[in-house]
Amino acid sequence: MPEQSEGTGQEAIFFGPNVRRELVLADLMREALQDHPREACAQDLHLLQMARAMGPLEAEVMEVVWQKGEASVRDVYLVFSKKREIAYTTVLTVLRNLNRKRLLGRRREAGGYLYSPSCSRQEFVQSRVGEIMDVLLDRFPGPALTHLLRRMERARG
Repeated sequence: MPEQSEGTGQEAIFFGPNVRRELVLADLMREALQDHPREACAQDLHLLQMARAMGPLEAEVMEVVWQKGEASVRDVYLVFSKKREIAYTTVLTVLRNLNRKRLLGRRREAGGYLYSPSCSRQEFVQSRVGEIMDVLLDRFPGPALTHLLRRMERARG
C-alpha cells in the first residue's frame, strides 16, 4: 500500500527500497558517465537524461511546495518545525538542491527566494514512471512486457 502524505490524502513519492537502490545506481552511473563520456554507449547516455531521484526529505519538501504552490525557506521550515526538529539550513539546502535538479524554480523576493514547482505532482510521477519503464523495457524487454501483460490481465479480471 503506498504511503500517504500527512494531511494531503495523496500518495507520497517515496520509492520502495529496490527501486530507490536502482535510482541511486542510475545517479552514480550518470556521474561516472559525465566524468568519462567517451566510454558511454547510447543506452547509457539515456540515463544521463533521467531526472535525479528524490530522497525522502526532498520528497517531503516537494509535497509542501506542491501544496502551497510557492514557498519561501521560512514557509517550508515552519511546516516541518511543527512535526519535528529540523534546522533552517537543512531546509535551505534541500530547496537549493531541488532547484539545482530543476524540480523547483525560484524567483528573488525581498529578503530571499520564493520556490515554486517546475511541474505538477502528477506530471512528475508520470515522468518518473515513464523513465523507469523505458529503462526496464530497454534493458529487460521480455520480463518487463510479461509483467505488464500479467498486471493488465489481473486488472481486467
